[in-house]
Amino acid sequence: MSSNSCCSPRCLGRRLTRSLSVLLSSAALLAACGGSDSPPLQAATTYTVSTAASSGGAITPASVLAQAGTSAGFSLAPEAGYELVSVTGCDGTLDAAAGSYATGAVTGDCTVTAQFAALPPTVVQITGVAVDATGGSLAGVEAYNASGVLATSDAQGRLSFELPPDAAGAVRLRKAGYTRQTVVLNALDGQAQFVGTLGRSNLPVTINIDAKLADLVDGSGARVSLSPGTVVDRQGKPVTGDFQVTVTSVDVSDNAALKVFPGSFSALDMNGEPVPVLMPYGTMEVHLTQDGEPLNLAPGAVAAIEIPIFVTEYPDGTPIAEGDLGGEVWSLDEDTGVWQLEGTGTVVAADRSPTGLALRTLVSHFSWWNFDYADRVMNPDGSFSSACDVPVLLRNLPAGVTVMGQFIDDQPNRPRWSSSLRLTNGQVIRVPRDRTIEVVAAGTGADGLLYRATTVFSCPGGGLQLDFEGPLAPLVQAYTASIRPVFALDASGLNEVVQNEARLSWTVVGQSTLNLMEPELPLNQLLTVAQGSLNLPLAAPVDPANDLFNFTLVATNDVASTQLQKTLAYITEAPPLVEQFNYSFILSRPLVSGWSVLGADEIDVGYVPIGSPTSALTVLPGYSGQLGGGVEIPANVLPNQGEGYDIVVVFKNQYGSTYRRFTHSECLKDPDGSCAITD
Repeated sequence: MSSNSCCSPRCLGRRLTRSLSVLLSSAALLAACGGSDSPPLQAATTYTVSTAASSGGAITPASVLAQAGTSAGFSLAPEAGYELVSVTGCDGTLDAAAGSYATGAVTGDCTVTAQFAALPPTVVQITGVAVDATGGSLAGVEAYNASGVLATSDAQGRLSFELPPDAAGAVRLRKAGYTRQTVVLNALDGQAQFVGTLGRSNLPVTINIDAKLADLVDGSGARVSLSPGTVVDRQGKPVTGDFQVTVTSVDVSDNAALKVFPGSFSALDMNGEPVPVLMPYGTMEVHLTQDGEPLNLAPGAVAAIEIPIFVTEYPDGTPIAEGDLGGEVWSLDEDTGVWQLEGTGTVVAADRSPTGLALRTLVSHFSWWNFDYADRVMNPDGSFSSACDVPVLLRNLPAGVTVMGQFIDDQPNRPRWSSSLRLTNGQVIRVPRDRTIEVVAAGTGADGLLYRATTVFSCPGGGLQLDFEGPLAPLVQAYTASIRPVFALDASGLNEVVQNEARLSWTVVGQSTLNLMEPELPLNQLLTVAQGSLNLPLAAPVDPANDLFNFTLVATNDVASTQLQKTLAYITEAPPLVEQFNYSFILSRPLVSGWSVLGADEIDVGYVPIGSPTSALTVLPGYSGQLGGGVEIPANVLPNQGEGYDIVVVFKNQYGSTYRRFTHSECLKDPDGSCAITD
C-alpha cells in the first residue's frame, strides 16, 4: 500500500473538513476505497424555449428555461378584434379552449410561434356618392337591395350604410328619371367605397296591348315589340289597359356615356362559367310600369328587341354588317352586377341607330340588355379563348400597401375596354387578347403615403410587372368643374338667371387632407372623401367685370401637396337648358317627344324639310306655348305623313332659343328589307 493512501475513518474525517473542491475529491477517494456504489454527481442540463407572436395578440411568458426532457407551458391571448390562427414550434400541443400551449419534451433550444389574425368584420361600412353622367352629385338616389331601401343620397349625393359581409357584394341605385345602376362593391377590412353613375332615362311612353301589337322605337334605334297578353304584374296577373314603357340606350363608344354602363364587365356563359372579358357594342335598358309598379313578361312569353349598335368594327377590324349572325346577347343580374349570356341575335338595319345598325333578338324578361362580341380566338385544342391569363408582379412596394389598378384599352372603331381591380403580388388577371393595354396602379399604406406605377403591355406577351415609385405627393386622378344657370320667374312671369351652380367632382389617391378653396366666396372646405362631387350655389359677383371663380383642389400628405385649379365664368344670360330630350313612336300611333328643360318661357313644335335650316320652321297649329314635358304628334298633321321632314322643337326665353330636331319615318325594315308595319 502506498504511504499516500488513507482509508481509515480518522484519516478521511480530516480530509472531509476541507473545502468543497476537496470534498468532491473525497468522493472519488471513497469510490476508490470501495466505500460507495453510487454514480458520481452531475449538473442538470437546461434549454431556452423562446416565443414569437404576430401583431394582434401575445404569448406569455416571453421565454422559459426548461430542463432537458421536461415540458414548458405558455398562455395565448388575442387582442380585441383578433383571433388565434395557429401555434407552432417545440413539438407542442395547443389547447384552444384553454388558450394554452404545452411543448413536447424539450431536447434543445427552440421557439414557439403564435399567429393571430383580425376577426372577420360583422358588418361592412359602406360609403358612396351618386352622380350623373356629367359628374354632378345627385340627391334623392336610393341605395337598395332585396331587403329594401338602405339609404338615400343627400344634397351632395353622399350615401352611408352598413351590410353583413355576405350581403356586401353589390348594391342597386335608383332615382326617378334616371337609369338604374348596380354597383359592385370591393370590401376590405370591413370598409367599401363606391361611386355610382346614373344616366338620364328617356321619358316613358304610354302603350296598350289589349288588342294588338305595340312596336315602340326611340331616337337611337332602340326598339321593343310587345304582343297582347305577354305582360304581367308582380303577382303574375295579366296587365290590361295603358301602361308605360321606358327604353334607354347607352352610347358605349363614348367614354363619358360609358360611365352609365351598369354592373361590372364580368359575366357568366350559359353553363355558369366565368367569361373573362365583356366588351359592349350596344346596351339598352327596358323598364315597364303601371301606376308606378314594375311589370315584366309573363313566364314563357317573349318580346322582340333591337339593341342599337354604337361601334363599327369587330375586334379583328372586320366591319359589322347587316345580316351578321351570332351576336351574343347578355342580360344584367341587377342584384349581383354580373351579366348572363342569354342567346344570340342578328344584325339588322336601323335608320335611327348612329351606325345604321342594331342587333335584333328575342328576350324572355326585361332588364338591362347588352350586345357583346367577345374577343374570341381558337386554341390549339379546339377550345375558344377571349383573354390571356397574366401573372402580376409588384416591385419596390412596401409591405401593407393596398394597390388598385386601372386597365384601359381604347382604340378607334372598337369597343373601349376599361376595368379597375385590386392587385396583389402573384395574382393572375384576365385581359383582352391581342390588345395593347395601359395600366395605371396606385396604392397607399397605413401611413397614407402614395406609391405609383404605370406601364403598357400586350396580351399575349408574358406577365405584368409594375415597378412602383414612392412615397409620392398625392395623385389627383380626376378633377372636373362645370357651371350652369339657375332660373326663376321674374315679376312679369318670365324666366331669368338668378344665380349659378358650380358642379365639381374629384378622385384623389394618397392624401392625408383634401381641401377645396375659392378666395372670392370665400371657401375653404375640408373634403372627407377621396372620390366625390359637390354642387355649390354661386351668387352673382358684385363686380360684373370680375365674373370668374377659381376653385382650387389641394391634396396634401407628408411628402408634398398637389394643387389643381379650375376657372368658371359666371353666366348672366342663358337660353333654356335642355337636360333631356328623346323621341319615340309606336307604329300606327302618334309620335311622342319628351323633354326636361329649365328656363323655357315658350316651346314651339314644327317641321322643316330634311337638311333645311331651322329658320325655315313651320310651326304646327296648336303646338306652341307652354307644352309641359312632351307632346304627341300624329303623322297626319305632317306633310306626306312626315316622310322627308325633320321635326323641330324650339325652347325659347328672353335670352335666346335652344333647338332639338329629329327625322320621323313610319317604315321600320325587317331583315328582308320590307317594312315591318306601316300606316
